Amino acid sequence: MVGSDVPPTKPAFSDTPPNRRFPKKIIIPIVAAVLLIGGASAYYFGYYSNPSVIYSQSLGNTGKGYDKLVDFADKQSKLASKGYTGSGSYKFKTDGFSTDGDIGYKGNNSNDELTFDLGLAGTRINADIRTFKTSNSATPDFYFKVGGLKGLGTVAGEPDLDPYLAKLDNEWIVVDHTFYDSLTAGSSDSSNGPSSPTHDQVMDEARAFGRVNQQYLFSTDKDKAVTMVVKKYGRETVDGHK
Repeated sequence: MVGSDVPPTKPAFSDTPPNRRFPKKIIIPIVAAVLLIGGASAYYFGYYSNPSVIYSQSLGNTGKGYDKLVDFADKQSKLASKGYTGSGSYKFKTDGFSTDGDIGYKGNNSNDELTFDLGLAGTRINADIRTFKTSNSATPDFYFKVGGLKGLGTVAGEPDLDPYLAKLDNEWIVVDHTFYDSLTAGSSDSSNGPSSPTHDQVMDEARAFGRVNQQYLFSTDKDKAVTMVVKKYGRETVDGHK
């Protein structure tokens, strides 16, 4: 400890005990703070940052996210609306590999359109998929085109495909509703097959699917989990994280 510039009247290390003790009301908060910080550090570095714990928590979060998604879909499907739109994007990058893309969706009770743009291996692929309902059929006409196909065969290691992909690049392809009608011919009669499930049945099945997966897939329970760590090969540090 450094005091004033006045020379001390006693040796720096005196055998004489100090006259005043450190106040207990200060010691207790200091000890509590040390225990709190030390405990938090031990928890983070010894438990929370443990790969097995992070893996287990990520599985649990995935299961919870699935339940939230099913509940959201159930609520949204019950809302009356004239149309709907949606959009999103993603970006992923690691050593030796990167990809990014955008997706858009819009539709109503008659027509739908899905577009997406994907960047992969130095090339970009974009697609436009549309459905149009006709007055004389319950099933829609299906239109789609894909751009960025030129040279994709070479990138995938199949250069022989390039001439065929070049012919399809940015060309609209139409699938008439009669194609679907022919596939489902006769199935509309309930006597020839099962009827389509109701909305409540679909939601009930989706929730049951989530419950089963939370027990066996999104889990590290040794007695139930279908995935398990067979062998540990070692540890590595990526971006400062072990």
